Amino acid sequence: MTNSSDTTTQFVIEAENNKMVKQSNFLINARYGMSLLERRIYLKMVSMVKPDDKDFEDIVIDAGALIEELGLQKSSAYTEFRNATKKLMHCVCEINNDKQIIQVALISSAIYLKGKALIILHFDPSIKPYLLNIKNQFTLFDLEEAFGIKSNHSLRVYELLKQYSSTGFRVISIEDLRFALNISKEQYPNHYDFKKRIILQAQKDLEKTPMAFKFKELKSGKRVVNIEFTFTPVIIPVKKEKAPKKELLVENASNVANVSKNDTLNEVDLVGRAKVYEGLINLKMSDYQAKSVMHKASDKEIYQVLYQVTIALLDPKIKNKAAYAYSVFKKKFNLD
Repeated sequence: MTNSSDTTTQFVIEAENNKMVKQSNFLINARYGMSLLERRIYLKMVSMVKPDDKDFEDIVIDAGALIEELGLQKSSAYTEFRNATKKLMHCVCEINNDKQIIQVALISSAIYLKGKALIILHFDPSIKPYLLNIKNQFTLFDLEEAFGIKSNHSLRVYELLKQYSSTGFRVISIEDLRFALNISKEQYPNHYDFKKRIILQAQKDLEKTPMAFKFKELKSGKRVVNIEFTFTPVIIPVKKEKAPKKELLVENASNVANVSKNDTLNEVDLVGRAKVYEGLINLKMSDYQAKSVMHKASDKEIYQVLYQVTIALLDPKIKNKAAYAYSVFKKKFNLD
């Protein structure tokens, strides 16, 4: 693992894989109480959703293949599966946004076909907006890589870091981390225990994955209020569609000036650079502001400033965070 100061200069290219898990970031940061097996079944289901699905289809899982995939004991695995899917049907996911907490179910039914080792599962319709036809604000990761993580809390930390995999850092409050991990204040009330049992254990469990991390505790007075995770940025290759040729009929040099700045900004690659765009939008920048930054700076330069701004915004004295963030980028890259 590189030092945190090096993380913006090195990248890991993640191999393409058919078994990818794609979820809305609202689900990544949500709270739901699952066992490790329940989460693995859920992630398996998500990996089987097709990118162009308009509605949920039957999710048919080969139980025998899944037993091998997870390295389970065949003698007890089917009973474990039945208990896990039963609990999943009662699992409520709590999505926390700025204005409300939304409670949605994950799975509505599970059918076990006798003598065929097949399980037919159905997502609950209420979760459609977070799994179907997601164009932005999503996280993508490799299912096999996730299955290799043996601790439930460590797997959740992996997901939380994956959301920011292309930036190489994430700063999260202790409160939000506990929320996402479904750990109440009564569990590990002492921060030392929380750090030892959750953060240090996750660091150990993830050390051989692309999400191997270092962390720093950020304090307000003597109390730890935020955790700063740093890791090597991971780039997932994106297949780009060929853009139609855009013909500009220029009769003379003076006509070039008539091409507006908006036309230039519309050329910004929002497919190949989706994570950069998302990072800027998360700072409450407008579409125009984000594209202006991306037009002027490389991804590497933007990530470096994103890191600096994220740390600076922890200062409670900064009231208008969106204005502050854009002002830093404006000064750094000489934006109009």
